[in-house]
Amino acid sequence: YLVGSFRVVPLAKRPLRRGETLNLFYEIYGGRAPYKITYRIEGKEDDGRFTPLGRPVALPEAQGAQGWSLPTNDRWPLGDYRVRVEVEDAAGASASTMVPFAIAPREPS
Repeated sequence: YLVGSFRVVPLAKRPLRRGETLNLFYEIYGGRAPYKITYRIEGKEDDGRFTPLGRPVALPEAQGAQGWSLPTNDRWPLGDYRVRVEVEDAAGASASTMVPFAIAPREPS
């Protein structure tokens, strides 16, 4: 569907290929703006645990509709990942979710 000038297309449970960009779009309903949003990437270890990767990205003054992207490249290990999204409103109420994704090899050209 279209959001302003952006075309939003679900990933449809296929993995991202190395070099593709992970794009998230969502809307926040309820609560009081502005919202503090934190994104954290986590990678799945061989034992099944997820480990935080890098520093979280924080947006301290966000509004209701959100878009966020994360480019990948050939250095990303293949496997399962997730993005932890945490939202806190101006009154201190909070909510969080996990967005799973996987990285697969590039398709042969």
